[in-house]
This record gives sequence, structure tokens and C-alpha cells, in this order.
Amino acid sequence: MGGVRSARLSMTADDVRQSVLAGVQRLDAGGVAAVGDIAGTHALLASLAACADMGLEGCVFEEVFGMGPRVAACLAAMEAMTLEAAGHARGIRRGVQPHAPYSSDRRVFEAALRSGAPVSTHLAESVDERRFLADGSGPFRDLLESFGLWDGTFLAGARHPIDWMAERLRAAAAGSAGRQTRVLCAHLNDIDDQALALLATLPIDVAYCPRASEFFGHAGHRYRAMRAAGVNVCLGTDSALNLDTPDRISTLDDLRLLMRRDQLPLSDALEMATVAGARALGLDSARWDFSLGPVAGVIAVQLGEHRAPAEFGKTSSAPRWICRPTAS
Repeated sequence: MGGVRSARLSMTADDVRQSVLAGVQRLDAGGVAAVGDIAGTHALLASLAACADMGLEGCVFEEVFGMGPRVAACLAAMEAMTLEAAGHARGIRRGVQPHAPYSSDRRVFEAALRSGAPVSTHLAESVDERRFLADGSGPFRDLLESFGLWDGTFLAGARHPIDWMAERLRAAAAGSAGRQTRVLCAHLNDIDDQALALLATLPIDVAYCPRASEFFGHAGHRYRAMRAAGVNVCLGTDSALNLDTPDRISTLDDLRLLMRRDQLPLSDALEMATVAGARALGLDSARWDFSLGPVAGVIAVQLGEHRAPAEFGKTSSAPRWICRPTAS
């Protein structure tokens, strides 16, 4: 962790811009027309500008951390962001991402949910997270103590991360005249039946990252059960460090994995990679299918030797743009 922090501190503003630009170029190589990017404060403006220049739609979420003695400073910084007025940067909105329940206090989450900005987070990523929220113990407690961020103010007692998030949503709505904000939650690897039933009642969109889940050894994701229960589940990629496609960042490759591994029908996989993602980002999902009217973009892909749609999961080539998104 110390090495990562040292590397970040040594990056110049130009280093950050070049890194962000490289990432956006890899999105373009992957046939991406809309993005939900997670950016640290140091990279936020660079990401907003680069995404807008490439013609991408969606949202750049500013990642925030605030536990223990850092909660007050985090809340003050969030207020200074003037998130409600952050507006659009040529199609790209600015949002906020309290990193996760084990790294951002309940007060940080509730402030984000009341801000009026788009909100995302990591949720139910592991059994260790569930343990921490239940009784404040385990590896996440140890990590917070090692950073000097454990001061005894954390309130444990949640049965499951979904229960914890439901309480944050209720508290935020009570302080916002009943207005509820949808939350885009990444991962949700650790979901039991009770959590699934509650999830289906909440304003939560799920971003499932198949390649990242495999990279970290999380098997048996319940994305199919979530979809059957009416939850909007889209595909995400997570960090480029988890990916096996160094030339591009694209949910097409996560789609291919689901087709190969789970025999997911192409129609379902395409919906998760297009329409469901647009819904999760608050975009007009009709522009991500071939219904009459404007489209977000059009790409061509190789279908395989027999040109059968079911063979797409066995292919690995990059997509080719037919109609690119344009900067507005």
C-alpha cells in the first residue's frame, strides 16, 4: 500500500492527464459510447475533459474516502464540491462515489445520497465486508487501525451489506423530503436469498464485473437471479489491472466470458452491455438499441467462422466503429 501511495504522490498533473487519455483511448478501441468512470480527486477534471473530448456520455464519479477522524474533513470537501451545480461537461455528468462501506462512514454515504449528484459505490464485494458491517471485526478493521482511521465511531450491526445500504437510503430520503437517489453498486459478489429479496425493492443498479470477479476468485455470481427478480444488472470492467485485453477496455469482452462460461444467450448478454448500462447511468436506453431514432453509436464485430451469433463468445477480436459517438 505504501508503494502505491508513493507512486500516486509522485505523479505530476501531466502524468495524470496522459494516464487518463490512455484509458479513454482504450475505451474507444473497445467500442465504448458511454462510461461510468471512477476518478480520484486528482484525476477528476482530466477524466471529465478527456471523456467529453472523445464524445462519451455518462458520468465521472469522484471517489471519496472518509472513516474515523477523516469523516469531518471528507464531509467538508464534499460540500465544497457543489455537486448539485457541477452540471454537465458536454454529455458527461459529475458524480460522487463513497468508495465502500468499510472505507466511507455512514455519514459520508448519506451526504452523498442527499447531494443530488449521481452516486456509485462498491458493495457486498466479499464475506470480509459482511463481517465488518456486522460486528466491526476482521481484515477491514485491521486495515483501518493500521492507517489510524479507527476511532470507535463506526456503527456495526447490519446483517448484510444490502441491509446497511437500505438503511443509508432510508436515512438520506428522510433528510431529503422523501426524495430517493438511485445508487450504482459495483460487484455484489456476496448475496444470499434474504439480501436478494431486499435488493429487488431498492433503487439500486448493479454493475457486475465478470473478469474482475474471476481475477479475485469470486465464483457463483447471482446476476441471473438478480435479473429474474427485476434488478437492473449491467456489465462493468473494473480496473484495467484485472483485464486480459491490454489494447482495449470493453464490456464486450466480459459479455464474451459470460457466453463461454455460463452459456448466457447473446440477447441477454447484449442487453446487460448496452441498455442496462445506459439505464444505470441515467441515459436514454432507447439510444442503445436499434429502435427508430438516434443511436449512441454503432460497432461491427466478428461472429466467428460460421457467422452464428452464438459463436460470438468464442471470438476475441476488437470491435470496429461504424458510427462513432461525437462530442457535443
